[in-house]
Amino acid sequence: MSRPPDHEWDVLDESRDPIPGDPHEVRAEAVRLGRMAETIHSQIALLKDIAGDDNIGKYAEKLRETATELKGDLGTVAHRYEAVSGYLGHWADDLEDCQSESLKVLARAQQAAPAAHTPDPKPSAAAADADHQPTPQEQQAARAKDLAQGELAAAKRQLDVVKHRRDERGRHWMQKIEDTEHDKLKDSRWDGFKDFVHEHAGLIKVLADICTWVVTILVIASLLIPGLDILPIVFGA
Repeated sequence: MSRPPDHEWDVLDESRDPIPGDPHEVRAEAVRLGRMAETIHSQIALLKDIAGDDNIGKYAEKLRETATELKGDLGTVAHRYEAVSGYLGHWADDLEDCQSESLKVLARAQQAAPAAHTPDPKPSAAAADADHQPTPQEQQAARAKDLAQGELAAAKRQLDVVKHRRDERGRHWMQKIEDTEHDKLKDSRWDGFKDFVHEHAGLIKVLADICTWVVTILVIASLLIPGLDILPIVFGA
């Protein structure tokens, strides 16, 4: 659902939407990462099969060792994806709740604003007299304006609470996501593996087009093994 345009938030002294963001987009990213984790788990299962295969040639021991190590590293990567996917889903819920509350606050402010901003009546000749007593109508109008101004002020305070909660929950989930980096992959040989992937992205894309992902992983690993011929591995796989 689209948010109110920026100008509508003027009633709350906000120049733009105070709770921006798209929970649906955040959830879509959470789903994407969750599916990636599922894909990695399926590749881990294939790596387990490769690690136990006795028919992978004269480099069997080295490839088995590499497959086993990659299996462990990929398991950690899958855990990262799963964790971040969950955190993003929770953040989407919190953001959606805050946006819903902000809409209630906006409606409250818009309802109070007309009366709160009612101009004071010009004093009549009788009202200019120091002894003039306000009429019941004047007293009622003054009370209504005071109440409306109080309601509008309360709405602004309520919005501040919503904004504070949005900021607090955002920091909470951001820290959770950052904490997922503090695992055994940090400062490990996986960093070198990622660097290799970055440097040879073109080759990896070609390989990925002609073989499964798990084979691509093993091909990359084979390139890191001195003296290992890549072609028999690719076409054998």
